[in-house]
Amino acid sequence: MMPSNMPVSTRISWRQNPKKSGKGNMNGEYDLAGFVCPLSKIKAAELIDNLDEGETARIILGDRDSLKSVAQELKTRGIKPTFAQDGENRFILTITK
Repeated sequence: MMPSNMPVSTRISWRQNPKKSGKGNMNGEYDLAGFVCPLSKIKAAELIDNLDEGETARIILGDRDSLKSVAQELKTRGIKPTFAQDGENRFILTITK
């Protein structure tokens, strides 16, 4: 049994989750629909930080609050995404760093 004062890490690497799958000339698709804000924004920021200049990625979000916070993060970084909506609560942002 672990002592109760020991810190426990719950960090999930974006490389492990969300799922990444190559698409045509895209470098990857990252499904963040299973995360809610602020975790979706944190995961999106990690993704952006790990993209090389000129790389393109699709970020899939599952709620409007996540969409707003990720869009604000992209705006802060000077990245203009293309936007698509797939159903009521599925938003797809395509970005190029």
